[in-house]
Amino acid sequence: MQKNRQDRKTKREHKLRENNPEYAAELATFSYPQAWQPEMKEYYGNSHDLFSRRALRCVHTGVEKLRKLQEQGALTEKVFFEQLDEIAAERRSTAEETKSTDAKLFGVARSKRNIETHTKLVGVRYDETGKVIRDRMANLIEKHLLGTNDGFANIIMGDSRYEVVILSGTDPVVVNAFNDPHNFTTRALHSAMKEFSLWKSIHNIRISGYIVGQTYLTIDGKEYPLTTHYSHYYSFKPDNTIGPEEIQYIREHSIVLLEHTDPTIADVLLKSAAKVWLKALQWDEKKDDLQQLKAYVGEIIWKLGQATRWARGSAAIAEIERKIVYVFQYFVLKRLKANIVLDLEILKNPFMSLFIAQYVQGRFWDDDQDPTASRKKTELPLASVLTKEVKEPEPEQKILKNPYAPLYSTDAKTTTQMPVVPDKNTTEVLPSSRESVPNPSIIKLP
Repeated sequence: MQKNRQDRKTKREHKLRENNPEYAAELATFSYPQAWQPEMKEYYGNSHDLFSRRALRCVHTGVEKLRKLQEQGALTEKVFFEQLDEIAAERRSTAEETKSTDAKLFGVARSKRNIETHTKLVGVRYDETGKVIRDRMANLIEKHLLGTNDGFANIIMGDSRYEVVILSGTDPVVVNAFNDPHNFTTRALHSAMKEFSLWKSIHNIRISGYIVGQTYLTIDGKEYPLTTHYSHYYSFKPDNTIGPEEIQYIREHSIVLLEHTDPTIADVLLKSAAKVWLKALQWDEKKDDLQQLKAYVGEIIWKLGQATRWARGSAAIAEIERKIVYVFQYFVLKRLKANIVLDLEILKNPFMSLFIAQYVQGRFWDDDQDPTASRKKTELPLASVLTKEVKEPEPEQKILKNPYAPLYSTDAKTTTQMPVVPDKNTTEVLPSSRESVPNPSIIKLP
């Protein structure tokens, strides 16, 4: 009976899609980037078609609920978390129904299962992301750490800081990570080294030492470590130092492994995002301009992307929430550029203020697809047809207190805060560094 009811609902939605261009246009905003299409079709089959319909329904039912709460004066930061849980439950239900790979991990908070999520940035989906990270690491090393095999340099922009550390194969941190995989402060590095060893045996990559790129964000006066980038280098010199030849190897041959933000810190990020989310819902066209709304949305999704709260499905959940904010403000849903995946843009960009500037300037969509281009103050389109009872969020489990000590935290000799340069592609910032790093100078980011 349940299957027949679902079949009828599916047929109704298909008919609606055929007869309503507006529904079809909104549904198309959930399409995969063109370069991903063959791989995703093979990996997920037709499950994404079902997910697109469910995701669009999540947007409209989510907005309807927010409107009712707004009328009651009950919009709070707590609603943000409840809505995320509802979207996550829907994403999990869809994955289980379509028997997607790792279906049981979709929409499951990493903190509930103590899941450490690593992503290897290889393959058609991640090539460009890995290249950007490798180039940034190589730029910093080339500018400040040539002739060494152990050093430190960082870039500061606004509330963000990106720190690059070179660790030789004999560095005590590396030795400790190898010998003690259960040590909290080195287990992530141990996992990365294990992955690199596997690739070394399979793909014959060469490793003399490791490169760690750590993203930091200051929230309410306290600095938190977020996403970590791991890579490696190979030295052609007897003393294992890094020179121009080694820099070229990093750019062309090194593999990048991404470790997501620790779950306990992800919750701090989301609490910060909830405050901005409320501001976005309270945005008033008579008082604020469109750029301000975009800035709010850019900050929300950057923090959601850096948090990666769920073991699987974080990108889709963040995209649904992004669309909910726009539809709540009566904007018509628009598509991103064909090759843009926002969560990857966030994970490769350690500077929140730079990402927000790029988002506001429209780097991620074509001119005719600006998310604030079309606005109409009417009832929600198709809401009555798409309405579905929203599942209650699962009861939150108590997370044991686990203080996170950054592995590579050091006090820089100087700290220079640089404003965002209004350019879509590059910016110039002044790094700070250890005393061993001579003459910090201007660095140009890729």
